[in-house]
Amino acid sequence: MIVGRRWFALILIFVTLTGCARRESPPAAPGPPQRIISCAPNLTEMLFALGAGDRVIGVTRWCRYPAEATSRPPLGDLYQPNIEAMVAAHPDLIVAVPGNTKVLEFFAGRKEPRILETNACETIADIQATFRQLAAAIGASERAEVILREMEGGLDSLRALGSTGGVPVSTLMILGHADGALEQIYAVGHPTFLDELLTMVGGRNVVPVDAGRYPIISKESLLTMNPDLILERHLGGLATPAQKSALIQLWKELPTLPAVRSGRVVVMDDDHMTINGIDLVNTGRKLGDVIHAAAGAGAGAGARSAAGAGADTLTGAGAAVPRW
Repeated sequence: MIVGRRWFALILIFVTLTGCARRESPPAAPGPPQRIISCAPNLTEMLFALGAGDRVIGVTRWCRYPAEATSRPPLGDLYQPNIEAMVAAHPDLIVAVPGNTKVLEFFAGRKEPRILETNACETIADIQATFRQLAAAIGASERAEVILREMEGGLDSLRALGSTGGVPVSTLMILGHADGALEQIYAVGHPTFLDELLTMVGGRNVVPVDAGRYPIISKESLLTMNPDLILERHLGGLATPAQKSALIQLWKELPTLPAVRSGRVVVMDDDHMTINGIDLVNTGRKLGDVIHAAAGAGAGAGARSAAGAGADTLTGAGAAVPRW
């Protein structure tokens, strides 16, 4: 992914949201809250899934899912929350993640509104725990358990998919890198929900286990990791053919990598995939489609086109990778 200043900031926000320790949550306030402000995209999506969308009165400028969330007033973002607007909205509950430092510090010790700080949702278990925590806070625990049972069924189907794929496909998943160069490369490490989903559907994360959750890796270290498949993340919505071509072209600097040599550099342009929320099963299915297409293509597959509309299609013996 080519990252300008705006998208580099997005990567930092994502890493911060998933990389901080959680403080103790306050005791539950009497009665379900009616005016809720969400300080993170994943929490916004969870609130709507729990049926509390009509009670959400404010979100962040990055809250785009579900589509209805975009109709709520944006009250800043992780690093620059609009505290004044939050106070003026008179919420009775603000839900935040550990990275929402300014919000947590400003409202600390105040009787109102209630502040609910979740965990950082780094793993699937973390996400499920946060979902239950939010549900308890808004009086929707029964609905949450129904959704979580459905999620577990979907995750079981992903595990079954992964068990039929033979040898795991060695995969490097990238969140972003410097604009126009393979420098300051942010990779998906361990333990993270994306790593768990990747493993579940038949991939093997080539990032060393001790590298951390979202390490910055060097171009030289890529030669040691030697991935058979590279998932290159494009932030900012659907990528144009020219943008995909430019991303793929960068990897020609490393022609000895199996993924590059065999044309298995896949550009992903679905922003929703990196939200550490409740839509895990769909994210896993999308990863599974690419993993199994790459496994079917094999080491001798033809190269992925680096120009025009073919830039998002894996060619050769395997099935075409879907455009997301």
